[in-house]
Amino acid sequence: MIDNSSTSPPIPADRDWPLYRYARWMLLHDRDPRLVAFEDKLAVKRLAAAAGVPTVPTLAVLDVETLDLATHPVLQRERFVLKTNHGWNDLVFVERTRHGRYRLSGPHLRGEHGAPDANTALRRHFRWWRDRYDPGEEWAVGQIAHRQLFAEPWLAWNDDYKVHVAAGRAVFVHAFTGRFESAGARGGIFDRDWRLICPVGSWPRARSWRAAQTRFQRPAALSGLLAHAEAVVPPRMSLMRVDFFQNPDGAFMLVEAAAYTAGGRPTHAPGAEVALGRRVFDALSAGGFVADT
Repeated sequence: MIDNSSTSPPIPADRDWPLYRYARWMLLHDRDPRLVAFEDKLAVKRLAAAAGVPTVPTLAVLDVETLDLATHPVLQRERFVLKTNHGWNDLVFVERTRHGRYRLSGPHLRGEHGAPDANTALRRHFRWWRDRYDPGEEWAVGQIAHRQLFAEPWLAWNDDYKVHVAAGRAVFVHAFTGRFESAGARGGIFDRDWRLICPVGSWPRARSWRAAQTRFQRPAALSGLLAHAEAVVPPRMSLMRVDFFQNPDGAFMLVEAAAYTAGGRPTHAPGAEVALGRRVFDALSAGGFVADT
């Protein structure tokens, strides 16, 4: 059973707050203890399971110091992903090549230079994330006591669906692809009825709206996606982003969640930030989270 009590203070917002300002406010002021489990990539899967929401499977929880790609029974597959439960951009893609070698890749891979083998490179990388990663102002991330390394399957598809839930209601979905491609991420932000609010990312400007609508057509399981997000996030929680992958059969499964999107920094054009912020404000105001002014 998900705890439905809120300890978040009222948010002193108005309808002109841009989206990033809500994440920034949570960084500085919201100490709801439930945020810790949502920021923990393993714990949020347990919350989802309790709510009946499918998740990307966890193949194994690993020990950084004894990590051995050659002997661990779960890590004998051709490709998989390693990540920590408390980091961001720490994931490493591991691909087995010929002659028992491994190809490692990731956006912020540390420790690979001068490493004699893949195990040493991975241990160096994840030791850094375990021992020296500083979440800064991200209070809930800093409260994760058990910093763990785990493995997930390397999925063949590369589309993300990030559902923003305010006061228990899914207000919009950021759908994008190409996060780890050289061309850069590109996609769009859609409302609950899959109307495009704005294109985002590296689309050519002249055709970005049409390109976003063509690439991300309304999912057949849209209602299920929204229901999954709302089932995981309690109604008495101010704002949470819940991330999903879509299976080839069209169903969605949870990857992780985040309270501090982009660390409270703007990631969209100013007009889009304000338009999205207004949707969050309306939901939070209806839920009683906005301070009376």
